[in-house]
Amino acid sequence: MSSSGPLLVDRFVSASSANDAKDSLQAICTALQSTNDHLEPSSIWGEENILDGFLEVMASNEYRNMPVDQGTPLVCQIYTEFLKSRDSRIILQQPEPGRLVRSLLDVISNTEDSSYSRVSSLQVLQKICSKYPSIAQAQILDVPNGLHRLADSFTEENEQVRNEVVLLATTISQWPSCAKIWVFTDTCENVIDLAVKEGGLTEGNFLVRDCLDLLHSLLKHDTSLSDLVWQSSSFARKLSSLMDLRQGSEFIDPPKPLPLPSSSRSDDLDDILQQSTSSESKKVVIPKLTSDEETVLKKAIDLTCLMLNNEKTRVTVWKQHPGLGSLLWELALFSPPPSGVPQVCALPSSSLQQKALESVALFFASPDMMQRHNGLDRLLFLVCTGGITDKLHQKIGLSQSALHVIRQLVTDEMANEIVIHTLAPPISTDALETEPTVVLKLVNTVLENVESAEKNERRETTLLGALGALGVFLRDTTSREMMLRIISPHSLIDKILKSLDSQSDIIAMGFLRFLSDLMIKAPTVVETILSCSQSITLSILFGSTGIKATLAGLLLGIAMECMNDKKSEKC
Repeated sequence: MSSSGPLLVDRFVSASSANDAKDSLQAICTALQSTNDHLEPSSIWGEENILDGFLEVMASNEYRNMPVDQGTPLVCQIYTEFLKSRDSRIILQQPEPGRLVRSLLDVISNTEDSSYSRVSSLQVLQKICSKYPSIAQAQILDVPNGLHRLADSFTEENEQVRNEVVLLATTISQWPSCAKIWVFTDTCENVIDLAVKEGGLTEGNFLVRDCLDLLHSLLKHDTSLSDLVWQSSSFARKLSSLMDLRQGSEFIDPPKPLPLPSSSRSDDLDDILQQSTSSESKKVVIPKLTSDEETVLKKAIDLTCLMLNNEKTRVTVWKQHPGLGSLLWELALFSPPPSGVPQVCALPSSSLQQKALESVALFFASPDMMQRHNGLDRLLFLVCTGGITDKLHQKIGLSQSALHVIRQLVTDEMANEIVIHTLAPPISTDALETEPTVVLKLVNTVLENVESAEKNERRETTLLGALGALGVFLRDTTSREMMLRIISPHSLIDKILKSLDSQSDIIAMGFLRFLSDLMIKAPTVVETILSCSQSITLSILFGSTGIKATLAGLLLGIAMECMNDKKSEKC
């Protein structure tokens, strides 16, 4: 361990020229960084007047009126080494409490200083805030306009300084008192404005992601403060632009179509010319969101949901900023255009679409929005198809998320009205044939797949989705009895029971769950199921083993309870 601390300090204190001062600072920095002959930081800061000298250089790049080239960055390097010591708390208290933090803020907010000096100061302050948050918070708040001076740097033209300010602000925003001060000013507006200027969704710039993290940290302490932010005339519009799929880089600048691999080469000129002009000789590339763009969009959705935790705020935002809800609904309902029709936006991933569906169910569950976007039919399409992904777990996840939105938005009154119109379509003066209701479409979907010998993931998703969606319309005894009248002419119950033994466990589970739901508090339905020609299948399954036996037992138990309830009523 080196004992040269006092000598290095003496060399700096007694410097007689600018070069001497600079060389001594470099020597101290090198000694602190050395691994072979390491210098203990305490042997430096323990010397009298040394910290005064360091802060003098930091503040003015001068020492005793001698200009010190790169003085501020050198001092910042020394303080960076100091902060690696366990006992470095002392540098925040000497030569007087808060002077180091104040000096750093002065350098940061001085636009005439070099970028290197300001970035170095920001990095030192960042380390102080991370290591000693309580002391740093108190000292920053003691500096006149300290937080406001930092916030002004969000509009800084110097990119390096601005990026470091965002990182520092994200650390400071973890402190509730500081975060609230910033929210009460225009800080949130400045941060979202910076995110848009840095490209917004397009290409998913890292600074855009940092800005969204900062906004989330600012608003998470007290979500009621979100009301202040929503009052801004442009905040919602700028936040919406971060969720606009049309801003995907591959949609704005589509990748060139890829040539299809040729099975054989031909030297015939006519064949070559025909291949070069044929639209089929190239593979169409579908524009997708990049992984960074997906990250930006997910962070934007998280921020939006955080700001809508208050139910009163939620309704107000729906009315004042309808475009925000529309973009999220369109993302949730996304499905690719038919073959041959140009893409209208970049393609989101299945996980992103599922996140949008979950967010709609929790924070944008408005029947008016659903009607405006033809939401029920489009949601049912997702329920029965699972979207465009080719992975079963993603299909089922997307299907169930869409089903959750339907459950949130279809009221008892709406469900009963649809079931009634399925049984007795309203009289129409239109000469065209009345379109079948969603209930009839779902019944037809089940009928098309119930006896199919095809066993694949698409069929599983379709059947589970359609059965789950039919369950949405089973609200009470009356609706269950009406559903029975709808499906009876098609012998759907017989077909389900007949096919149970040959179905996979997951499809059998869907069938048995639907029949169990159909029987609850509906004795008429129970009698119909138990008296049908295929009801013996339930007894056979109950006597077997496995998941089918368990669910068959559950169904029979529900049936017995409903029959007992009916007997009690007669008594």
